[in-house]
Amino acid sequence: MKIKVAFLILFVLTFVFSFAIVSATMITKPASATLKIVVKSLDNYPVPNAQIIVSYKLANKTITHGPYYTLLNGTSTIQLPLNASVTASLNVSFRGVLVAKENKTLIPNTTQNFVIVSNIVNVTYAVKSPFGGLFTSSEIEFQGEPNTSVSSVKVTLATPNGSVLLPVGVYNVSAFHGPLFFTKLFFFNLSNKNVNIIAPLLTLYYKVLSVNHETINAQNVAILSGNSLLSYQSGSEGSFSSLLPGYYEVIAYANGLTNETTISLGKNETINLILPIGYTVQLLLTDFSGSPLKSYTTILSGPINESATTLPNGIAIFKNLPLGTYTLKIYKNSTLIYVTTITVDSSGEQVINLPIVGQNGETITQLFGNFRYTFGVVLLLFAALILTRTRLRKESP
Repeated sequence: MKIKVAFLILFVLTFVFSFAIVSATMITKPASATLKIVVKSLDNYPVPNAQIIVSYKLANKTITHGPYYTLLNGTSTIQLPLNASVTASLNVSFRGVLVAKENKTLIPNTTQNFVIVSNIVNVTYAVKSPFGGLFTSSEIEFQGEPNTSVSSVKVTLATPNGSVLLPVGVYNVSAFHGPLFFTKLFFFNLSNKNVNIIAPLLTLYYKVLSVNHETINAQNVAILSGNSLLSYQSGSEGSFSSLLPGYYEVIAYANGLTNETTISLGKNETINLILPIGYTVQLLLTDFSGSPLKSYTTILSGPINESATTLPNGIAIFKNLPLGTYTLKIYKNSTLIYVTTITVDSSGEQVINLPIVGQNGETITQLFGNFRYTFGVVLLLFAALILTRTRLRKESP
């Protein structure tokens, strides 16, 4: 009898404990609604990274949930705490633009599926070369037109072809190959969502001028793309045609003077190639052993007169020297030690070897004079020594 009572008491306790757990669970777990949302474009493409905000009124209070974002397949699963049925507003934004707003009835403790078609289209594009095929290394940019619903949208794509999801609206479409070479307004919607751009062939016109804007007959004018020579010609003016948009280097050479200009070519252009006023010449002074001579004064006299002092590396620098022949005079401590003639017809370095200068800056005349003096003193000392020895021998018995 005692065993039966014990089993009965255990059964009652187990039932009560289980009921308490279930009751507690039912009390602590709130009701909720699960939403499975698919966002699609007008042309039925899934829209990834769309923003969803759910809002509704409950007891005269506005409740907002989100933002939630769609996955690559355009889906988003949202779970909301909900105790009663409500009419909610599902607001969908993409690239900062509101593209859909739908009212749905949400029911607690259910899973509901919604497909939202947004005001978005899939725009396809291609940037092509005039010689055929795609224009490699080109970029395209879609910028929403100011003061419109899509003004905040800006998308740049670094491939010459592809597609992009855009909210319906007016866009300024630009193409670049380094510089900008194409721009045009497009209105994208379900019936207009393709862009085809063909890069133009451009012409670069040039004139070769002096700093005084006088025409100069250049021996050579060359145009390069990267390190590749495309074409060259001569004369004071001309043009290079059939050029694709991009960056080019134009080099003009006349009478030893050079102008190197980098041009950003996105449309037909005319440039002036201004040659410098003169040449830059570095005179390297060395002695008979090839060692540099510093602190020497060098003076050039010719079409213009200029002076410079050699640096510790033995170099004297002259800039903006006109073409011509110059007399070069070299001074050491205000003493003229060397005179020669040089021709300036290009920029660069000229080595002036001074064979008549010693390592300490003495001229050969100075060196020879010092030698004669030293040699004379030695001879006198030697003669005195012989005379002294002769006298000593005579005086000895």
